[in-house]
Amino acid sequence: MVRTALAERFEVMPPVSHVGGVRHRYLGVRRPAASRSTSGESRCVRPGRGATVAPLGPGGTPVHVSQIASAYAHPAPSDAGRWVAQWLGFDVLVDLGWYVSTAHPDEPSLRVDFVAHDHDTWSQESERVAGAMLALVVDDVDAQHERCAAGGVDVLMAPRSEPWGQRRTQLRGPAGLLVELVQAVPPDPVWLAEQGLA
Repeated sequence: MVRTALAERFEVMPPVSHVGGVRHRYLGVRRPAASRSTSGESRCVRPGRGATVAPLGPGGTPVHVSQIASAYAHPAPSDAGRWVAQWLGFDVLVDLGWYVSTAHPDEPSLRVDFVAHDHDTWSQESERVAGAMLALVVDDVDAQHERCAAGGVDVLMAPRSEPWGQRRTQLRGPAGLLVELVQAVPPDPVWLAEQGLA
């Protein structure tokens, strides 16, 4: 099952603070459902402190997002759509040749789209994806790694466990898109303590 990264552990994006002149990000701690805000406000929580951040929107109303999509430039969008269907389990919803839209059946509001790099949709022509990573949380990183490697997918990083509570592998996706498959694992208590999160 695909979920947004870290959604199971953390309620919101981490807030930023400055300590000793250095910019730091603190992971927000997920609060029990009963203690979450029902007023429509976004709440950013740092361990040991609480802060409420009102979302920006017209007239002060919350910004409603009904779908999240990312679009990547590709010389052959249909090929890219087939790749995410075959290796990541996405469904191809639309294939116009120059534009392909895909969605995952486990998270239909998550769309991964590909647009011809020379199409006038782009404000400037783009040759390939650069500096982008598509991260998907999966149930079993090792099984997905074995399946992809056996099928000839270019594996950039073998599965490894990280102290912050992720086991991850990285694959080379369409047109240079870095694809990371992540599985939630128990974090290292020593690492958590060192980060002030224990």
